[in-house]
Amino acid sequence: MLEHIEVKEGRPDEPAGPVAGRDNSAENRERRTKIRCPKCTWEHDWNPHWGCERCHAIFDTFVTRATCPDCAKTWADTLCPSCSRWSRHDDWYCEDD
Repeated sequence: MLEHIEVKEGRPDEPAGPVAGRDNSAENRERRTKIRCPKCTWEHDWNPHWGCERCHAIFDTFVTRATCPDCAKTWADTLCPSCSRWSRHDDWYCEDD
């Protein structure tokens, strides 16, 4: 189970580099994908709120596409740091309004 970790430090609104599995083309960057909880609509804030139960690494699940950067464990579901409910990881990605 992916643990929820509370972290106070902020990150920029975008990850530093290309994200594996994401279309990083200029056309797609113009049509930004929002990341938000499908249950409560909390918007991702680019903070590492998630921790690996296997190796205890703390990371941002949306930068790594739900894969631990240290041990490569992957998750199909993601826990919302706001409402504490689980949703399919892919359901968090939606077109910018």
